[in-house]
Amino acid sequence: MHTTSSRDCYPATQRTGMSATTDPLNESGAPVSIGLEGARRFPSLVRTLLVQVVAHRRERPWLALVVVPLGIVAATVSLQLWWDVPLAVAVWWWGPTDEPYVWLLGILEGCFGIQWAFIGATCLATFPEHRLLVGVLWISYAGGVAAIGLVNRRRFSRRYGW
Repeated sequence: MHTTSSRDCYPATQRTGMSATTDPLNESGAPVSIGLEGARRFPSLVRTLLVQVVAHRRERPWLALVVVPLGIVAATVSLQLWWDVPLAVAVWWWGPTDEPYVWLLGILEGCFGIQWAFIGATCLATFPEHRLLVGVLWISYAGGVAAIGLVNRRRFSRRYGW
């Protein structure tokens, strides 16, 4: 039993409403060149598509302001510096859209985390006889930053829905 597809039954003009020269599935099966006009329009089409994609992105402030900065710290401490650029883009992508510069806060959190990690590691290596004091100061700084984050989270909970 031989079945026919819709491609066999209908010419290109009925199938897509396009002419045979502009239909990518034209009757000859040869690819259709987009031509000079299509090449001129291509950047504007890509720009339009990017604007639509960016306009419809979802806000994920927890990822942008907590998870990704921790990833930036982990990537930098392990000297995988090439990860920092995609993680910075992820902070921007998941950042709140109502305030355009909040993504910089996520990157700054990553920078402060990197400084905290390197200062703590350096102090532990420099003062091996005072490891307890260095550890207490190092962890108390992290606890203070976490407390400030908790206060700000409660302050802005109605705004961001965290």
